[in-house]
Amino acid sequence: MSQFSVQIKWFRKRVQFQWGEINVCLDFTKGYGYIIELEKMTSEANKEQEYEHLKQRLKSLKVEITPKEEFDRKYIEYKENWKHLTKD
Repeated sequence: MSQFSVQIKWFRKRVQFQWGEINVCLDFTKGYGYIIELEKMTSEANKEQEYEHLKQRLKSLKVEITPKEEFDRKYIEYKENWKHLTKD
């Protein structure tokens, strides 16, 4: 018998694509909702500049960045209720 138990499961559909030089992941997680993630490889020296560029790209889509506190709160809520939220 395993000493580990399942604490959380994610049932996710992911679409990945390139948006110019940006890697984009659009996820739909059952019981959680949509998440968009933008990623661009850069040097440490350009990190802040590229972060601002990514924020502007999201803004062009009319997508607001979710504050970390809200993300953390939603994660805890999902973790406590995932079995109910993912039932068919």
